[in-house]
Amino acid sequence: MSNKFKIEDFLGKKFNKLTIVGDAGIRGNYFRQVKTTCECGVSKNLRLSSVLHGEIKSCGCAQYSNQSTHKEYAISYINKKFNKLTIIEYVGSVKNKSIVKAICDCGNIKEYYLVKLKNSTTKSCGCLKSQMTKERVMSPIYDIINKKFNRLTVIGYIGSKNKQSIVSAICECGVTKDYLLTSIRNGNTKSCGCLNVENKTTHGLCKHPLHHVWNDMLDRCYNKNCKQYKNYGGRGVLVCSQWRYDFKSFYDWAIDKWIKGLQLDKDKLAPGRVGELYCPEYCSFVTNKINMRNKRDNKILNYNGESLCVSEWSERVNIPHGIIRGRIQSGWTIEKALTKPVDKRYSRACL
Repeated sequence: MSNKFKIEDFLGKKFNKLTIVGDAGIRGNYFRQVKTTCECGVSKNLRLSSVLHGEIKSCGCAQYSNQSTHKEYAISYINKKFNKLTIIEYVGSVKNKSIVKAICDCGNIKEYYLVKLKNSTTKSCGCLKSQMTKERVMSPIYDIINKKFNRLTVIGYIGSKNKQSIVSAICECGVTKDYLLTSIRNGNTKSCGCLNVENKTTHGLCKHPLHHVWNDMLDRCYNKNCKQYKNYGGRGVLVCSQWRYDFKSFYDWAIDKWIKGLQLDKDKLAPGRVGELYCPEYCSFVTNKINMRNKRDNKILNYNGESLCVSEWSERVNIPHGIIRGRIQSGWTIEKALTKPVDKRYSRACL
């Protein structure tokens, strides 16, 4: 409060329960204090601005009166239920907030702020949150009960370990075991182990290079931990069931086509040269150079009824692929870009 106000202007005046009776000086060269007398008879030195603005209304006796009011108000809610909590006792008040004791539907008894019960900020002792969390976790798990993944059929939920769900599943061979749910769903675990035994005893080709090619193909499409998954399985690329579950079938198709150094390609024979399925109809073995040309992000140019990438046209028309790309980016027609000879007398800036 500025010192331009005179204490005499406020002497004898009453503000709430306080009456100003004298000057108490300036505190810290900033705040003017006054002597006050409360209705209850207690005298105190208080800050003048706080008294005038109603920030201080009494010597403190009003707080005790409010506590009495809080108690009567809170007692009126005894035996009333809010969500899962029933109020059974008044405890007291803290900072003008009533505290009550309530019993939850689950039997737990705790103390709560009455206002939080009324506005539903607090609905239970904590059991409701645990129940909702469990239901949220369990819901997708119960949705896959009796569903089959490869050779395993999920028959029950066991629990969780290190935040990973564990389920019980029965294999086609009749063996029942516990498995990590994620391993079953992403295809890392396909059977109780009998499939590996059958593969080894059936064809004895686990060490053949084509088995590595087959495994890499499955990883790209079904193993989310594979670095290439986002470009294959993440885009919806699949492996036909004929190959996915039977390496021997893949081996019989590939053995006459594969030569060491060639790569498996799914795009060259696919419609639009963008393959979404590994299958005998669309797959072939090609060199690394051809495989790179079949990438989905390659620029395909259609001319004279043929659809080839820039590199293939470069070889066909004997024009460097960089110049063809530059011409297309500069707005040239495809025909002009592929047919106009390069003037070798000038630098590469001249197309």
